[in-house]
Amino acid sequence: MYFPKSQITTDLTSNGNLAIKSNNKPYFGLYYSTSNGKFYTGATSNSEGNLELVLITSENSPPTFEPGDIDAEGIDLRFSSILTNSYSNLKNISDDSTVPSPPKPYSSTPTPKDYQIGEFQRYFAKKTNELIYIEISKETYNKFINQDSKVAFDLYNTISLPWNLIGKEKQVYQSNKKIVELVERENNWYGFTSYFRQEFSKYYNPIKENLFTSGGEYTTKDGKEYIGDYHIHPDKGPMVGAVHVSYPHDYLFPIMSPTGSIKQPSTPLTTPTTPSYSPPSTSGGGGGY
Repeated sequence: MYFPKSQITTDLTSNGNLAIKSNNKPYFGLYYSTSNGKFYTGATSNSEGNLELVLITSENSPPTFEPGDIDAEGIDLRFSSILTNSYSNLKNISDDSTVPSPPKPYSSTPTPKDYQIGEFQRYFAKKTNELIYIEISKETYNKFINQDSKVAFDLYNTISLPWNLIGKEKQVYQSNKKIVELVERENNWYGFTSYFRQEFSKYYNPIKENLFTSGGEYTTKDGKEYIGDYHIHPDKGPMVGAVHVSYPHDYLFPIMSPTGSIKQPSTPLTTPTTPSYSPPSTSGGGGGY
């Protein structure tokens, strides 16, 4: 299947947080995402045999077991009608209680508004006694921060960090890397930098899209003032339309101020900086290793 390059993010990696839609089996490997929020196998849309993927949720995730959940005959003690009470007593679970759940992996995707702003927030969790990291959703992050009884907030630490999206690619890469290194250093999250596999320019988009001018900034090739959606290409400059497309579309020309200088766009291009991040939640259980 084909998608314009401006509408997809390629070379993403699933570590089992996505499943093949047709059979619900966890997927490990390269995939790409589209601007309408869908995921497909293969590094790009040109890969052979692209299959649609879906995020693994509580409704479609495979069952997980702890030691003692399965007896010698293979019976799941958690759901055996005969042994339910015995299991609950062993686990100190009352009939009306819910077992707190661990954080579920989540693959974040920036929105057009995020690209207009220039950055978005990403959220991560780490079990207090293990050097294993997973990306989580904002909803999950908030549950752990607020110590929701439905999640195992006492067993995990969580953090939120800003992720730069626009600017010069090298600066975006270095800025995101410094943020991650700062998290690792200040919180003893050893190996957190390696978790990213050098993908510090992930989601980078050199084209600034989904911009809007109400006038006074650009004219069309025939000299008329332009009002509407536009985007800024790193080589071609401002152009008509909210997003860059593969077929021909018109250039826009900056309006000169009375002093002869070019008027600045209402949404200026920014150079990424190294902003601060939200530290881990203090709900974790001691951080022993």
